[in-house]
Amino acid sequence: MDGTGWQSGRVRISLEFIPADEEEDEEEMEAQLEDVTSPQLPESPLDDLRSELNIQ
Repeated sequence: MDGTGWQSGRVRISLEFIPADEEEDEEEMEAQLEDVTSPQLPESPLDDLRSELNIQ
């Protein structure tokens, strides 16, 4: 082979599934649910003004 072409051969890929512990799954699902149900709004520079003027 002169280094300018492809080398003939095969590719072998393996994939392994490792189930997570149920306790870890529940904690992760709860964290994701919190993210979805109570999104955190970014702090705005106008928040102080809104609170002074009682604007929601």
